[in-house]
Amino acid sequence: MTRKPKPEDEARAWMCAECEALQTAEEHEPQALFECVECGSRFTRENSADGERNRCPDCNKFGRKLTEHCCPECEEAEMVPLVQHPEFVTADL
Repeated sequence: MTRKPKPEDEARAWMCAECEALQTAEEHEPQALFECVECGSRFTRENSADGERNRCPDCNKFGRKLTEHCCPECEEAEMVPLVQHPEFVTADL
């Protein structure tokens, strides 16, 4: 589990929209998330059919890019800046 960012780092932190994993700006490395147009599987370039492109590891068809910022924990959702995350925004109201 990634450590919780310090309050002064919140403006630069990232949070997963699905599993709520946290990353500091220094830890966050953008990674594209794809969805297969044939079978619907989600995958990253790393676990694609050839290990570096956008071919589905299950059916070898092309995938469409869903986001440039895939969550490294669940690999199913987008990482968003913490200050844009709905829970963070509503907590300040």
